[in-house]
Amino acid sequence: MANKYDIIILIAIMIFSLVVTKNRIDKFEKLSADEQVLKKEIDLRNSQNKYLKEKTKVLASDYYIELIARSKLAFVKDGETAYKIVENK
Repeated sequence: MANKYDIIILIAIMIFSLVVTKNRIDKFEKLSADEQVLKKEIDLRNSQNKYLKEKTKVLASDYYIELIARSKLAFVKDGETAYKIVENK
């Protein structure tokens, strides 16, 4: 027959096991929540990256470069005539 000390030791081991298990469950839940936040941030960064890659393609296109050169630098091609509109005040 088990004596009183054996039962106390068994109860202490069970309580210790429950405390350790509870701490691990809490840690797991926190890590799971952190994982969800990080996944959302990764999705956001991937979307931003995709947008910036597309924007880079547009900005590097010959059409866009010519458009900017014409509007900002008054670029004209051979055979074209540039006109400047002057408004009277």
